[in-house]
Amino acid sequence: MLYPVSDSTFNQKLMHTFHFSAEDIAANRQGRVSEAQVLRLRSQQRRILMFTGAALSAIIAMIALVFAADRANEGGITVDNLLAIIVPMGIVTILGLYALWRQQLVTVNRLLYADIHTLKGEIVLSPRTKRSAEHLTIGKTHFVLTPAQFQLLSEQAEQADSKLRYHIYRVKRISQILSIEAVG
Repeated sequence: MLYPVSDSTFNQKLMHTFHFSAEDIAANRQGRVSEAQVLRLRSQQRRILMFTGAALSAIIAMIALVFAADRANEGGITVDNLLAIIVPMGIVTILGLYALWRQQLVTVNRLLYADIHTLKGEIVLSPRTKRSAEHLTIGKTHFVLTPAQFQLLSEQAEQADSKLRYHIYRVKRISQILSIEAVG
């Protein structure tokens, strides 16, 4: 369904699909990041850290099991043999997770103390190819889109008589759309 820009239905759909609120976009228009956006980014980064930690722990456990099975075939496994594999890999994992956590802090601080930049103009949508995800380009800036985001924007573009102009709010050096609105 084609939504006229004067009708806020399309912008409401953008809010829902891109996961931001009226308060978020109001703060972004004023050049600020909303508290809710900071909390969402922190939550996303916690999930990434937890997933990475779980994946690395699973890999260490699998390597230890393979090592244990190999040693069992040679006549036995000792606690020392298991520790010789698990301890160094565990240390490397902890150091890697610490480095990831520090980088995430830098990213959140960039967001907290950054100026919001507004990209204005028409967007170009590029469908998924074998090597890349669906993405949006405005000017020289590219953003990766979820399938739902791409579908909403492409359906609107296909049904519109002329190209819509958008305002996309973002922080430099963080490739994430904070909020987006169709302006005409």
